[in-house]
Amino acid sequence: MAGGPAPCAVVPRRRGRTLSLPADAPATPRPRGLVSRATGPLLGFVAALVSTLGSWVPSYWSDEAATVRAVSLTPAGLLAFVQHRDAVHVVYDLALLGWSRLAGTSEFALRFPSAVAVGATAWMLVVLLRRHGLASTGVVAALLFAVLPRTTLIGTEARSTALTAALVTAVVLVADEAVRRGRLRTVVAFGVLAAVTTAVFVDAALAVVAALVAVAVLVVVREARLTTFLRLAVAGVVGVAAAAPVVFTASGQREQIAWLGTQSSVNPWTVLAEPWAESSAGVAVLGAVALVVGLVLLRRVVAVAGVRLMVLVAAWMLVPGALLVAADAVAGPLYTSRYLAFCVPAVAVGIAFVVTTVAGTVRRARWVPVVAVLLVATVAAPTWTAQRTPTGKAGADLRQLAEVVAERAEPGDAVVFVPGRSRALDPRQSLAAYPEAYRGLVDVALVLAFPATGTFSDRTAPLAEHPDRLRGTDRVWWLAPADRGCTVGADARTLRALGFTAAEVARPGRDVVCRWSR
Repeated sequence: MAGGPAPCAVVPRRRGRTLSLPADAPATPRPRGLVSRATGPLLGFVAALVSTLGSWVPSYWSDEAATVRAVSLTPAGLLAFVQHRDAVHVVYDLALLGWSRLAGTSEFALRFPSAVAVGATAWMLVVLLRRHGLASTGVVAALLFAVLPRTTLIGTEARSTALTAALVTAVVLVADEAVRRGRLRTVVAFGVLAAVTTAVFVDAALAVVAALVAVAVLVVVREARLTTFLRLAVAGVVGVAAAAPVVFTASGQREQIAWLGTQSSVNPWTVLAEPWAESSAGVAVLGAVALVVGLVLLRRVVAVAGVRLMVLVAAWMLVPGALLVAADAVAGPLYTSRYLAFCVPAVAVGIAFVVTTVAGTVRRARWVPVVAVLLVATVAAPTWTAQRTPTGKAGADLRQLAEVVAERAEPGDAVVFVPGRSRALDPRQSLAAYPEAYRGLVDVALVLAFPATGTFSDRTAPLAEHPDRLRGTDRVWWLAPADRGCTVGADARTLRALGFTAAEVARPGRDVVCRWSR
């Protein structure tokens, strides 16, 4: 009737609860103010910017040197090489190979895609929480994710870690949509993402398992249909199976991670804090405080988040780590904390749940989210800064070595790389990461170069086996770990016997550059 009240439509909100709206009103009110549809892209840009700033400052480290070598190959050459080594990164390396042809191989260029992946992840967190009517919580989660120390590290890595985090976030987003609507195309998308995510990083298959565990729990508590779980399970199994060539090839290269056995990789710090707090004890303490507060206010946190989202996020946060630690105990060594970096978005969402619950519980606490984000950012700032120093990548000084040699050496000079205690600490990684700096020099110890060795390392021999290579050479550049110095070892004795004398030139970091001349 004209002038009378509009008829009402009953719109489901959560199981057991309904909301009455006028029939001509939109089912989901459009958010106003700052929390709008533009918020996701904006926060994605902010997150990418946080990771990008200063990303070009640190030298490449050994893992990134492997990336540089991988992208130096042709696609066919790379596919042949990964039959021997690094199959676990083949999809990422192929993608970055194409990117490097356009952008080059500078630190900024090769690390930039990771910063973009961080931005995409932050954007998807906003979309995920907005879908549940938690747009403000999504803003908090995206900002927290952007400043957590593990995020600011993987956003400056020329490795697949940040891309994996983005793909896993997409897996969770699609699983949530499948539970919500149950459309066949969403289930198919879940399977496709499971395949791509596993192919990009094999351990990320654990996130697919976590999503399925979450949906199974939701079936038990009647928040999801059994048919939805069965469809997703089939799609997930088919998706992971589609990545089998990468999985099986990588599993045959287990010796590549044998170095994990030399470290105490599984302990409370590396399992509970390091995957998301990286090296920041202060951020870990803030996370522990959030955990305690969350447990105290658990019922309210669940009421704010909703059962469906809470179960998805909890499984995402906990299941991959539990499975990887268990696998390490049974068939290890398999565990290192950075393998779980794809769980960092879940940690950010979990902290955001606690923050917004406290803000809704304490009177006049509207500024709690702002204070929380600023507090985490402030505590994380020293780690963010340390990550962006010239030797911020685990102390690597590979670029600094290359710069010293490029500035002082002349074509025809010889170069010798004295091995470190491990491949990661080997000065020869400087040649892999910055080959242009050594162009025109004679690598007198080289026997067989990458990729003919079937590894990312070159094969070398003592100088005593090839003394003729030094004939006609009056200057040798000696790059060694600082604790080895300029005159220790068989190669030093060989140079002395040939009439060379040593002088230290520079100590750019953990290594030393010496000049032997005669």
